[in-house]
Amino acid sequence: MSEFDFLLPRRRHAGAGGIEATGSGALAYLEERHAALGSAYEDLHWPLSSVLKWIAGRAPEAVDRLSIDEDAAKDAVVQLQAALERGEITATASTAVDPIPRPLPPNTWGRYQVCLADNGHLLWPRVLHDPTEREDLLNVQLTRADVIQHWPSAEAPEAVPPSTAGKEAACRAWLAQLMRHEPDRPRAKEEVWTEALRRFPGLAKRAFDRAWSRGIEDTQAARWRSPGRRS
Repeated sequence: MSEFDFLLPRRRHAGAGGIEATGSGALAYLEERHAALGSAYEDLHWPLSSVLKWIAGRAPEAVDRLSIDEDAAKDAVVQLQAALERGEITATASTAVDPIPRPLPPNTWGRYQVCLADNGHLLWPRVLHDPTEREDLLNVQLTRADVIQHWPSAEAPEAVPPSTAGKEAACRAWLAQLMRHEPDRPRAKEEVWTEALRRFPGLAKRAFDRAWSRGIEDTQAARWRSPGRRS
């Protein structure tokens, strides 16, 4: 785990002038040490703390700070967990018996949960095994380029809206990715349709239905033909 793989909950430590108002105490010392290491944003691989700060702030300066808004941190955890479960983004981790980082398949996140351990002064990003609450996965990291691609910068220019055919093709590729990652664990079609509308505004229901059928053909994920709610 990185020496700085934690988050300072900004509202708990901010004075009248913000986090800088902590003066010459331990928090200011940590900020100075963190700044002396250079830009965390420039690292090719990010620990959970950097990933969560990026999701919350969508800017390089957000990653380079130690502090984060508590509500934004909690929302970032929810977004990260969902993206990992769906295979939209991947992570690596090591274990106590295997120190070499290994890629984690999407089904890992049916058993493990990203969370924030709160000690009253710091928020520590953790990945815990759901039934046992053990921290078996260590040094969890994501690739910076993948994170920024999935959660684009707040300063990025708006993309040109795709054509109707382009939306259907993009939706088909997205659905195929979902089906390929979890061929035996189909999601409810109406739930996926709702998410598709957020991803591809203006997508027609008929286009979605065609993309759904063709995605099944592309991946041979037959169990997605009549998916119900997950057990």
